[in-house]
Amino acid sequence: MKAPTITPQALAWDGRALWLSSRDLGTLQKIDVERWLATEELDPPGIVWAAVATNGAMHLTIGKGLNDDRYVYRYDSKNGFKKVFACPDFTGSYLSYDTGHLYLSQWYKHRIIQLDSTGQIVSEINRHSRTIV
Repeated sequence: MKAPTITPQALAWDGRALWLSSRDLGTLQKIDVERWLATEELDPPGIVWAAVATNGAMHLTIGKGLNDDRYVYRYDSKNGFKKVFACPDFTGSYLSYDTGHLYLSQWYKHRIIQLDSTGQIVSEINRHSRTIV
């Protein structure tokens, strides 16, 4: 199916709706999958590069400023967007979640890192060593 926005980037399923960001428009849309239409459009505090559903909320990697510094934000409909922490070295793209930790990919560093709730690195999967640190 054709994306209901231009330059789609982040994609997340929260159990009820699909969430899709537009890199060029800087929006985050809630998509009704039955009608394939946006039912809600949000104005996040930067470019949403990634999103993942997390226990009734969503966590997002958001780029801000001239350097596109990356931060992890939490979003829920009751509280809106809240900055949680800066990504290590202000870099990071895609997010995953395992009901306890966020995982963040850092493409330039060739690694995936497991983060605690404050953004501290718990472990690292490094492409070069292929080991978990």
